[in-house]
Amino acid sequence: MATPEALLGAFLAIVDRIFPTDRAPITDQRFVIEPGLRGFTALLFRGEEAPELVAPDGSRYSAEAPPEGAEWRSESRYDLVHVPNPQPGQWRVEGAPGQDSRITVESPLSLQLAGVPDTFYLGFDVPVEAWLAREGEPVGTEALPAHLRLTAELHDESGSVQSTVVLRQQEERFVGRLPVPALGGTAQFVVRAEGQGFRRQRVQPVNVLPAISARHDEANQQVLLSAEHPLLDRDNTRLHGQLQGAHLDAEAVAERRWSMALPELDTALSVPLVLRAEVTLEGETRELILPRLLLFPSVATAIDQVDASPALDVVRFHEELAPVREPRATQRTPLPEPVERIVRRVQELPGAAQERWREWRPMLAKPLEDAVRDPRQSWLLLVAGILAVGLVLLALWRIALRRRRGGVREEPHV
Repeated sequence: MATPEALLGAFLAIVDRIFPTDRAPITDQRFVIEPGLRGFTALLFRGEEAPELVAPDGSRYSAEAPPEGAEWRSESRYDLVHVPNPQPGQWRVEGAPGQDSRITVESPLSLQLAGVPDTFYLGFDVPVEAWLAREGEPVGTEALPAHLRLTAELHDESGSVQSTVVLRQQEERFVGRLPVPALGGTAQFVVRAEGQGFRRQRVQPVNVLPAISARHDEANQQVLLSAEHPLLDRDNTRLHGQLQGAHLDAEAVAERRWSMALPELDTALSVPLVLRAEVTLEGETRELILPRLLLFPSVATAIDQVDASPALDVVRFHEELAPVREPRATQRTPLPEPVERIVRRVQELPGAAQERWREWRPMLAKPLEDAVRDPRQSWLLLVAGILAVGLVLLALWRIALRRRRGGVREEPHV
């Protein structure tokens, strides 16, 4: 069941698509209000504390003490504040508001965007065009704010930036192409304008989809593919697959649909199918790497999905074995045999100690108990322990020294 927060977020996404508005970006819980604004509306999702607004002159406002002429509506999950004729300058939000909080502004100067689609496609850049308008009319180059800079970004659900581009100015307009989105799912398309004393942004929710969707038809041992991008069809798109080293081709079955026959597969194994598309648009051919399709994903055993420990070595049986050569001085070599033997002995010490303790416990139990009860005898116990450890290490060192003085061992070879 959807939570109230999820339902409210979905409602806001619909409103943002139908009625896009200018926002003042919130950075480090601060936002800038430029002179001449008619007002701003703050939608603040509640954190652990009730939110407060701090004006540029230091005045603090809350639901109990709102700004003069303001309307402050406080609910259990959010606060909605409308402030007319606000003070220009930097405002601050306190109370750790949620990620979806926003500040919408009412101003004769607005940020405008050319038609932005509701859906982006993996592998395809997004053309972006933006400009400033006053009372609906484009602002001329000479009337633009000083040092104006526009950027376009794509944010994922967590707010992380997936791709970005700085728009270049062409007279009064700013244009560019947003790079290929990296991940699919729901996202936010953000265009931000920043200049001297001016910060504004537009946010539009979008969906990011694969250009071609794929579905495994287990009953007929095939994969069904369908074009999601409106410009792709059987005439300009060729589809290929790679499955366990075998190359597979897809055949068109309709104007925008294909099928890819699969070989006999073990249904007890989950295997990945790598899909690629060759697309020719406007005389340019590009290759799209489509999301990998996992065949039989519900089974427990998977090929190419094993989570092995980094300590494990991979043995490639298909590679030719290289002849045994003497290691170079600059390469890492295994530990000498005496040292390896010492390491094994040290590793065996805990087990040996446990066995010896069973034999020595009857003899040592009473002296140890007496030493623990009598603090004056504790230092004798400590000294005895240190001497015992020292003798063990000395014996191991002498063994290694004798082994080292022996002749150099030659590796057997053919």
